[in-house]
Amino acid sequence: MKRFLLGFFFLLIFVVVVWVVPITRAFVARTLFAAALNPSMGKVVGFGFQYASPLLPVGRVLLNDKAIAFFHPRPHWEKHILIVPRKQLTTLFDLLEDKAYLESIYQSARDVFLSQGFDADTYALLVNGGIRQ
Repeated sequence: MKRFLLGFFFLLIFVVVVWVVPITRAFVARTLFAAALNPSMGKVVGFGFQYASPLLPVGRVLLNDKAIAFFHPRPHWEKHILIVPRKQLTTLFDLLEDKAYLESIYQSARDVFLSQGFDADTYALLVNGGIRQ
């Protein structure tokens, strides 16, 4: 709990600084992405996606009450888009308890697919796993 509060405090300071000091969007995105890779920041990242998604400095493709989709800050493909649930989860399997939420995530993926003009024969929908997924 102490780590969570400390992380939340630093995130709050960071957001205030971003609004007050003229920092470029790319710098903020890189900094947040680097922080998200730290395993101890998992709860803070989850909190950010759940409650602060509209404030994230990303190339947003979709934002609804269940998910946020945005262009990956370090893409491996031309159209590399992340679809992140706005619910704090430890693993994807946690969504098996809430089938309606899981269905809405897949609906969000379909909406992204249609809005970005993906070719129906040449796309991949992948799920990452592990400690920070």
